[in-house]
Formats: sequence, structure tokens, C-alpha cells
Amino acid sequence: MTTIVLATDGSPGAMLAAGTAIDLAQATGWPLRVVSVWSVPSFELSAAPMMAGDFAQVEQEHSQEALDAAVEQAASAGIAAIPYLRHGDAAQQIMSVAEMIGDCWIVVGSHGRGALGRALLGSVSTRLIHRSPWPVLVVRGAPAGGATDADDAEVVSAV
Repeated sequence: MTTIVLATDGSPGAMLAAGTAIDLAQATGWPLRVVSVWSVPSFELSAAPMMAGDFAQVEQEHSQEALDAAVEQAASAGIAAIPYLRHGDAAQQIMSVAEMIGDCWIVVGSHGRGALGRALLGSVSTRLIHRSPWPVLVVRGAPAGGATDADDAEVVSAV
């Protein structure tokens, strides 16, 4: 049976992705797994190395809150979700969970950054699209300051 792997960081795009993953789980009866990954960006560590522990704790707590919110959203819709809190590179950790599960669809939100933002900050969804052997559903929200079409999600990679 296929499993839905929802990746969340608590961002608006991730919240849209959570709604889509929950709808997909309801429509298909597939199980839902929720992954949130935390790490401390190297630029934060270089700016204040003495505060590395504080940064790590804040990042871990933020990821746990995002994970809890997505699991609670699923429970409110009658879907039991199994949570995974991971540490490290987000795309690698999401694919690690997907590999452990096997037959799955990965659902992830998009931050809606342009090419420059992706170049500076990276893009988990782009890395998943290019590296994942499983289908990846990227849920896109409205562009900054703009309206959105009714179709906010599109399958951008399918195997």
C-alpha cells in the first residue's frame, strides 16, 4: 500500500501541503506519515558560536511544533498520522524516511522563492524533485502579493 510522506516546517506553504496530504489520505485510504527536520544553519553558528546550543534548541522546538500542528490537523480530519522528528539536511532526511517506508508519495510545500532565493537559501522541494525515486507533489501557494488559481498543487515528479 502506498504511504503519504508529508514534509513540514510549519511555513504557510507547508500548511497548504498538509491540507493536500490529508485530503489525499482521506480520498485514497493511504496511511500518512509526517516528517519535520531541524538543523542549525551554518551562518547562525558562525555569527555566534557560543550560542550554538541555544540555536539548536530553538530549531528543534520549532520543528516539533510544526510536526505537532500537522499531526493535530490530520487527527482533526480523522486521519492518524505517525510523526518523525529528524535532524540534519531536510531533503536527505525526508528521503531517508521515505526509503524506510518504501512505496510512498512525498508531499511538500513550496516557499515560492525565485531563482535568487533558491540559489542563496536552497530549495528542499527542488532537491526532492531531482533526487527522489518516489513521486513528489509540490503544493504551491499564491505568489507574494498575488492571487492564486484554484489549482494550488501539481505533480512535478512521478515515477
